Amino acid sequence: MKLQIAALVVMMSFMTQSQLQAKAYLIPVDSIFANLSSMFEIRVIGYIGDTSMVYIHLSTQDTLEMECKLKKLNEITNIRIKARNPSYDGWAGSFPNIDDTVSVMKYSYYGMRTLFAKKLNGKYRFWEPFPVPFADSVFLIKSGGVYEPTAGCQGGHWDEESIRCPFGFLIEEKDFEWIRAKNGQ
Repeated sequence: MKLQIAALVVMMSFMTQSQLQAKAYLIPVDSIFANLSSMFEIRVIGYIGDTSMVYIHLSTQDTLEMECKLKKLNEITNIRIKARNPSYDGWAGSFPNIDDTVSVMKYSYYGMRTLFAKKLNGKYRFWEPFPVPFADSVFLIKSGGVYEPTAGCQGGHWDEESIRCPFGFLIEEKDFEWIRAKNGQ
């Protein structure tokens, strides 16, 4: 019993310390497209457990896999948050559904990162599928630019020049098509 209590105390202190050391990465949206290493479209064809997403790379027609560890845990977390707050608009840590077609962007900012973009109602919705442990990505969206905050961020977080949005961002379809053409897509 004493060993169990000691283990619980150690685990609780680790969790508390980890939460205190959590930080947010402010990611200027302009820097994403300035630091792209690749951009391509995929169609998701399935999942292998909670570890791999199987997809077709649309330009090469190759069937490939992408690691998606902790997919189920992130989905459960998002469901619990949405149950407490129905207006929650976060997609961070989630992966596309089977048969979804999405754009994948790999870019360098605090290391290599990945974004997904899904076309919805004439706009592309961008989000990070791989959350960083003990850190949050917060997208810095300049006021008056082509990027827009998601619905969950439109009520606040503004300063004179930008909005900070942890839920991703939106781009009009025509503007994203121009960015894709500029990057050889």
